[in-house]
Amino acid sequence: MTMVPAALRLIEPRDAEWVARAAYEWPSTHRWSLRGSSPKPEVIALLLWKGVATQQAIVDDDGRPLALLQVYDLDLHSGYAYVSALVHPSRGEDPVAIRSLAAQFIATTVNDFPLRLLYVDVTADQAADTVTWLFPQAQCEAVLSSHERRSVGVYVDLQIYTIRTPETR
Repeated sequence: MTMVPAALRLIEPRDAEWVARAAYEWPSTHRWSLRGSSPKPEVIALLLWKGVATQQAIVDDDGRPLALLQVYDLDLHSGYAYVSALVHPSRGEDPVAIRSLAAQFIATTVNDFPLRLLYVDVTADQAADTVTWLFPQAQCEAVLSSHERRSVGVYVDLQIYTIRTPETR
């Protein structure tokens, strides 16, 4: 099966199934907004649109999703929002193409909404390299020590990355 990133497309209701499967099966479960929880598939379908301003899938030539990109919790008054990404573990067979499509998604979002900053937050155990791999322009702004609970007595750091729009660089 080839997994060459080919295009961005809008998320559709039928995509809830692959998002639920990804949340349960992909090792990147903690890298998406569920933070390791495993709600029922029908709840994931509802969460797919909760607080989301825009979202698209990166798909291969056959239309199979390789990634879900979301912008959520928009604050238009202050000009910021959050970005999340659920990326297939293989990252596709063409990493340049997937990064290019992610950059296109960010550029379109900034064009559509008056945003100065986009935030990406990940925990230390989520391999923050995924953020800088997918969004090379992201800069680590802060680290909140022992911020999120993983299990009894185990807490991990939360790293907050910023993607600055062209007018704020």
